[in-house]
Amino acid sequence: MISELIRNERLFLLKNFCSGFEDQLTHEPILSLKVRNTLSELERCSNDLEERRCKVKELTGLYDMSGPPLLKCLLEYIYLLHSEHELDELISPILDKFEYDLRENHSLADDFIRVLADFFCSPYQITRNTALLILKRILDCGGTVENLLDNVGLNFELSFAAVQYIVSNGREDLYPQVIDIIKELSQGNSSEDFLRKTRPLIALFVQNTGETGLKTVVNLFMKGKLDFPAKHYLIASFGMTFYQWFITNPPAPSKDWASVIVLAPGEIGDIEARDNLMNLLLDKWTQEPHLARNIRRLLVKRMMKNKYYPEYFSDRVKNKLIKFENYDWKLTKCVKKISDNLTKNEACWNKFSVMLYKGELEGKAVAIAILKSNYNDQLKLISLLENSHSCKGFLGTALNTLLKISNFEKFSTQIQSKLLQSEFFIEFITSPTLLLLLNHCESMDVTIKDRIQTMLRDLTIKYGTINFSKNKFESR
Repeated sequence: MISELIRNERLFLLKNFCSGFEDQLTHEPILSLKVRNTLSELERCSNDLEERRCKVKELTGLYDMSGPPLLKCLLEYIYLLHSEHELDELISPILDKFEYDLRENHSLADDFIRVLADFFCSPYQITRNTALLILKRILDCGGTVENLLDNVGLNFELSFAAVQYIVSNGREDLYPQVIDIIKELSQGNSSEDFLRKTRPLIALFVQNTGETGLKTVVNLFMKGKLDFPAKHYLIASFGMTFYQWFITNPPAPSKDWASVIVLAPGEIGDIEARDNLMNLLLDKWTQEPHLARNIRRLLVKRMMKNKYYPEYFSDRVKNKLIKFENYDWKLTKCVKKISDNLTKNEACWNKFSVMLYKGELEGKAVAIAILKSNYNDQLKLISLLENSHSCKGFLGTALNTLLKISNFEKFSTQIQSKLLQSEFFIEFITSPTLLLLLNHCESMDVTIKDRIQTMLRDLTIKYGTINFSKNKFESR
């Protein structure tokens, strides 16, 4: 009786020196010593079942004397057991008693969760496994998952245990908090940390939540609440679940969704689904030049990280992907700029014509714009070329593009005649170009053929005879 009073007095003094939540788990130093000795003897008699049972009863008796603090001591010294064999059976009697205390005192569960974080960082596997067994009991009878989520911090093992409990019990209301854990762990992570921590956590969430988890993630994504680096990978990780949702509910084209689509093929097992996603990206989402440039950057970056990325697709889609990767987006932007200004009034067009920088890229862009325009706009663009006769690189590039056989054949007779007869263009038109046109002029008008022959004759008189083998003129 007296010893009990003395023990209680010592505990009272110890708790007064402790702060906050730890006072319920404060214990006398002698308890640590007893637990350590019992575990050492338990390991020593590992082959003697009868003595082993006695030691387990001894540990259970210590719990009857000291209560929950025994579990904290047990976690501190459980590493003395060299094997995890029958670990669950060893501590189950203690956990049964602990469970009763948890149901009687709910604050004990939340206090113990805070303490567990340290033991999940232990270098000993047996300590981490024991902490996990205790955590499961806490969550099953009195501990709030919300409190656990508030205390996971950057502790990966505790985070993993929390997410595992939430998804295995179907706690859909806590899925946003799971995503917060993933966000916190992925902030500023190195590649190694991402592969070792963030990726397994995402895989656990994705594999156990399916369509429900995807809807939660997409909802947060569309509201702009997924502001962390792994957000695109998180959505893409749903694989076929994401594909089926995406095809049924296609979102508006954007750089963020393009990032998800670029990553998704690596998570989808069906080649037809991968082809459909890439076809959508390349055929429809690249119509707007700014988005198309961003998509190209994303694809180039992905292929630099994974050189086998094109192998995810069929040969037809693979060829389309490689062709798209090599596309000249500066040229596309310039063509759009020219075409947009063509639709404006005359004053705006004249101002644009004067302000346009006239280099080789712009020359090619004007030529492409001529090919795409109607007759009146073609005349305006040809007039722009005539007024820029002093810009030789600009004008020469434009004419070389326009006079290619495949392009020249697309023009009306009037436009063909305009290109060949303008006095500003003649000095830029060479004999090889004329010879190629003459050799492929079956479908051309007779007047165009005559004009080409006349120009060849004039060039011959002016510069000399034509050396057909070298495809150039030689002086006489």
